[in-house]
Amino acid sequence: MCLTYAYFAAALLMAGIMFLFGPLIVRLLAGPRYAEAGTVIGWIALGHAFGGMYLMVTNYVFYSKRTGLLSLSTISAGIINRLVPVDNSLIFINFMNRLRAKRTDSLTNRFFLLSIRPV
Repeated sequence: MCLTYAYFAAALLMAGIMFLFGPLIVRLLAGPRYAEAGTVIGWIALGHAFGGMYLMVTNYVFYSKRTGLLSLSTISAGIINRLVPVDNSLIFINFMNRLRAKRTDSLTNRFFLLSIRPV
């Protein structure tokens, strides 16, 4: 369990680093024409960090064979992701701000993580 917490800390640290240096990395790799894409790099990293934390915790849940609440939390998070007006789909990104779309993704992945209880 201690290694899981170390993984959580490392994932959050790496997401924080991407908030700081993501725009610079995009500007260096893709050029100034794509500099605006750097504004969402941190939110993408945070969403994936929470998704990775969720997957780490689910291993304990599967091992304990208490998957009933896991399926409920997964379905609930999917419903919340669809009910929130800003989604990751290209249709909504065209109408809404990309940054808000990635914040929603991060929020949904955080809900995935917080809605399950490990052993």
